[in-house]
Amino acid sequence: MQYIGSLYAPDLPSADLRAIAVNQLDLVNLPQTGFSVQTLLLLAIAIHAEDERQQARAILDRGICMALELGMNHRAFAEMERDPVLSESWRRTFWGLYVLDGVFSGIACASSFILSAIETQADLPCEDYEYESGRIPRPRTLSDYDSRDFEDEIPVFSSFTYLIDLVRIIGTILSINDITGKNLEPAVTNADAMLVNWKLHLPVEKQGVVDKHEEVDELLFQAQNLLQTLLVVIHRPLSRLYHSPLEKISSCAPPPPTSPPTGNEDLTRWLHTKKTIEAAQTAMNLYVLPSPILLHTPLGICGITKATLANLSACAYVHNSRGDDRERGGNFERSNEWKMARDRIRLGLGATKVLAGVWEGARGTERELKIIARGVFANSAAREEGKKAIPGTGGVREKCGNVGYVGMEARMEFEGVGRENGNTMSDGLEKAFRVGELEYLGIIDGLAVGMNVGMVGNGGASNGC
Repeated sequence: MQYIGSLYAPDLPSADLRAIAVNQLDLVNLPQTGFSVQTLLLLAIAIHAEDERQQARAILDRGICMALELGMNHRAFAEMERDPVLSESWRRTFWGLYVLDGVFSGIACASSFILSAIETQADLPCEDYEYESGRIPRPRTLSDYDSRDFEDEIPVFSSFTYLIDLVRIIGTILSINDITGKNLEPAVTNADAMLVNWKLHLPVEKQGVVDKHEEVDELLFQAQNLLQTLLVVIHRPLSRLYHSPLEKISSCAPPPPTSPPTGNEDLTRWLHTKKTIEAAQTAMNLYVLPSPILLHTPLGICGITKATLANLSACAYVHNSRGDDRERGGNFERSNEWKMARDRIRLGLGATKVLAGVWEGARGTERELKIIARGVFANSAAREEGKKAIPGTGGVREKCGNVGYVGMEARMEFEGVGRENGNTMSDGLEKAFRVGELEYLGIIDGLAVGMNVGMVGNGGASNGC
């Protein structure tokens, strides 16, 4: 707890406290108790947010194994405590492991969802305010939750419960990652139905993220953010939001589709494009709520990245290609859709900038997103110039003949992008690259292209998942 708290206090030596915390894990006789499981859970979250995902996954796996050995997935483990607050603490610990396991698997693409295949009889957690007050109600069960729709008056469960239910869906849709070709479309349709069904069955009290005390419910915030991120993840591979070659430098970027969509591609791509853009914008809109961004879980960092990359792709491949951009008064004017996507991109950069004040993972994400954003907007600028250079033609495509590409060389600086020269966030979007040598082949009329990047001084680009 001291290590995690020190991350929010710049004057405290977090590196020293981290070393102490991690060294405790090396103890051969680390106590096999619920408190050790709690330690492993909290440390896995912090280490993951510090951008050390493999170590975080290993710590989480150890916590899961210890919890299963103790029987925390069974009701009896919590019931053996006389103190109802401690009993609730054990329930929340196990379900915390479950949620983190699912998020690591579904969003961070880390290994498999171990606990989705484990029989679970642990009772459900209560509301946060009930736990904090020490007034613990009689716990409910998963069986109660799954049969709720058959009641005359549908009961309202805790916010934590609805988050757990959403994470259960991750265990069902993970197989999409292994599906290609004509089987992908029906699999995505089924996954979409499950996610939409989760949202439709939320009670009125849980449909927003603001609770009855007029405060942001952080568990509902996490659930709604996770929902939109999952929608982006499943729909983007079948959409027109193509993957820029620059995205491979992002550790949170989704892998590009392994095969092109099949079937009625015009209708299919339009539908999935619309769903992806709506989900990406809804996810980013959560961060404009009147609540400090640092209060939100750092597990949302990858979600911000995926939503921002989808909006960047919309700027590059969708809004520019609709013919909505126009010449007005001698000036090139962007479409409203393009401007809206650009604003969400800036919001994503702003959110990661705030989170970067605490979490190393957000600092890396901020740098990566700025590099990708520079590439997308630089390519858009090249297209504008191509249109101006050839009045009355289709623009860049005609200029390049049948090649369909625009080649341009630029320099970009990976370390300290947009900082060293005192640039603001918006300045960084319109300026040219600065680090290394880059040959970037633009994307014209939706054609995916290649590039060769030589990264300097950072050990190479990340391979993502």
